[in-house]
Amino acid sequence: QAGYSPRAMLKTIDILKNKDRVEIKQAKAEQRPPKVYHGFLSSHPDNDTRYREAVIASDALLTDFDAFIRTDEFLQQLNGMAYGPSRQTGIVRGSRFYHSKLGITLVLPAGWRQNPVPRGVQFMSQTGDAVFELSTTRIKRDMTPETLVKEGLGYKIREGRSLTIDGMPGYIGIADRAQSRFGVRPVRLVVAVDRRRGIAYVGQGSGQFDLKKIASDSEFIRIGFSLAKMRQPDFGNARPLKVQIVRAEADTTIAGLAQASDLPRYAEDQLRVINGLYPRGEPEPGQLIKIID
Repeated sequence: QAGYSPRAMLKTIDILKNKDRVEIKQAKAEQRPPKVYHGFLSSHPDNDTRYREAVIASDALLTDFDAFIRTDEFLQQLNGMAYGPSRQTGIVRGSRFYHSKLGITLVLPAGWRQNPVPRGVQFMSQTGDAVFELSTTRIKRDMTPETLVKEGLGYKIREGRSLTIDGMPGYIGIADRAQSRFGVRPVRLVVAVDRRRGIAYVGQGSGQFDLKKIASDSEFIRIGFSLAKMRQPDFGNARPLKVQIVRAEADTTIAGLAQASDLPRYAEDQLRVINGLYPRGEPEPGQLIKIID
């Protein structure tokens, strides 16, 4: 009745279904429950039954609509739209994390992801059984990182030692019993102090199944030691990812676009879904397509 093709809505539903399929596939790889939409596509009756009913109902509406679909005009309106996390939560590009508000960057191990949390920053292994949490706390000018850990934060530490991380005074050690995402566990602590700003970066690594030994300790240490103050060129990388509209060339492939993309994980699946090419297919030469940069 509004002059739009009902088939366009069916294509939208198809994209939502593909998005759910990708989420289920990723959740299986990460050994976690899938986060799928529980509305029109998943309540009683089942998804496919609802989908068929929508197709049948739409056939009666195909008699009067504007067949001129302004696809290119619509895509150009999307150019520059934000995609994914904001500056406030930090940005992951490839394997590197940037947080412009805190002024820091660090490197994540292969397969790790940022996990949104209300406070601080949290990173999780691909299977979800190891977590590295990063927070900040104020520190007095005359307080050492070791004093902060033992007296300010109240940890009982073994294998502790002082060092420097990117020129900042730091301290590492293991707290055998500390509160973590998984409850009370042995925790790897990595602390670095920015004297100029008067804050300490406190990293805590823990494993779901750790009893005494920390299974992912080497990864926690690598994350902590990669912590660095952002330099001027880093602030450009700390901007949020955005949708960019480009024209496909004769040799353009989704796999090639995914390899060049700054998306940190599952780039090919994401690009296929947002371009309506999941699970297979390639853009035609001259076609406007979405990339994430």
